[in-house]
Amino acid sequence: MKVSQSEYIKSNKPLFKELTEELLKSYAYVSLLAEDAEGKVYSISKSGINIDAKNDLLSRRGFVVKVYDNGLFA
Repeated sequence: MKVSQSEYIKSNKPLFKELTEELLKSYAYVSLLAEDAEGKVYSISKSGINIDAKNDLLSRRGFVVKVYDNGLFA
């Protein structure tokens, strides 16, 4: 199964790069992890089969930044 690149991550990549470069002015190490995931729910019962293509409980979108300086992570 081939998965296409996330439009959310692709469109925000310049902003992530800019944020990383700005943080590197103050911190020795910067890490940024972006996530854009959609979940599906498959259920089978006596009455039939159901596929919930966009389940909000299983979908995630956002990013987290980790910085390191002087032996401390934040």
